[in-house]
Amino acid sequence: MNDKYIQNAWKFANSFVGKTIHAENDFDCRQFAKDSRRNAESHEWLYHCTNTVGLLGILRSREFWLTNLKNVNDAEESDRIDAPSYEKSYYVCCFSYDPNIPLEHWKEYGAVDDGVVIGVKRHWFSKSPIFMTTSHQKCTEDNFRILTSEQAALDLKIEKETNGYAGIDPYHIFDFGFYQIVYDDELKKNMLGECTIDWNGTSIAGQSITPSLPGIIKSCEGWCKRPGAEKYWKVWETEKEVRLKAGIHRLSNSTSAGTETMPDIYFRQVSIPLVDEAFDTIRISFSPNYGDREELLGEIKKLYPNSMIEVLN
Repeated sequence: MNDKYIQNAWKFANSFVGKTIHAENDFDCRQFAKDSRRNAESHEWLYHCTNTVGLLGILRSREFWLTNLKNVNDAEESDRIDAPSYEKSYYVCCFSYDPNIPLEHWKEYGAVDDGVVIGVKRHWFSKSPIFMTTSHQKCTEDNFRILTSEQAALDLKIEKETNGYAGIDPYHIFDFGFYQIVYDDELKKNMLGECTIDWNGTSIAGQSITPSLPGIIKSCEGWCKRPGAEKYWKVWETEKEVRLKAGIHRLSNSTSAGTETMPDIYFRQVSIPLVDEAFDTIRISFSPNYGDREELLGEIKKLYPNSMIEVLN
């Protein structure tokens, strides 16, 4: 790495030591995100709505797939991210804290004739996401690895560059957890806010970021649009939604001497492995007009002969 660049960066950073930064609404925004996480933690079980193929896919792969927040079915919600550098950084998977799924929900996320709900617990999800290609292949190359922290990503970059591999900029997790959705037509909490720094008696304006805010707020109702389907008006709050959200950012590009960093690549999905405990008890329920339950239960028993299958309805 360029020694002069590092020295200048440290000099600039150290010049802020002892200065006071005032971030407008920062405490309220952070408290809002904290409350959302605490509410999600109050539910022992969460329920994911899918269909037979989706359920068997989860059981065979022992993982869940999270979709980028820019691809959710609520277009208004996906436009809430007002910090460009974070625009495609969030991946979510949707659950409900109520196993009594309304008919409207079955129509959209599963199928009235082929819908299944699987129950999960929060601690079953490993903090080890992996990027998925459009053909659902896992990306394991160093440049696309997702490390558990920014420091871990930096350590990998330094290790690779020390051994002659230049231009390695892996990704890292900056937010990982379950959030309970807040339904409010008027509430507009933006991740980008205003801040000022008191520098030797001079007030300098800037911007503050609360990265955990996206993916928490939805309108009570609005237009629902899924690929290949006609849009329709939906009451969102009937979903009683809790989300697993993973915030994934690329290691900030640094100026390495004589090297070029790779451009950001957009991945639509990431996979999240489940721990072995997740399959000790398989809790499911069926949609109102589901066909042959025994056939599916038999398939599950073949996959997990030693697991207890608990049918809720």
